[in-house]
Amino acid sequence: MNHEFSIDFFSHEDYEFLAVEIHFRKQRLCQLFRRKDDSIEIEFVEDLYLLDKPVRMIFPLQKFLEIIETAQKELLALTGVSGP
Repeated sequence: MNHEFSIDFFSHEDYEFLAVEIHFRKQRLCQLFRRKDDSIEIEFVEDLYLLDKPVRMIFPLQKFLEIIETAQKELLALTGVSGP
């Protein structure tokens, strides 16, 4: 995985499974959600928080596609559900 991208799992009340946030240089970029039919939705976020220094959101397309594919595989591999 490219060290400029990171994946964090989180729980979202509207979804049965854990979701994923993808960050680029520690700035949140998008979220992926797994639906009950195993389809994956992606949401590009207008961030709720910003880092001290602005992050220029420019990166190789191939690296972005790789991190999306990794996140998708990890979401689909989850068997447990989130929440109470």
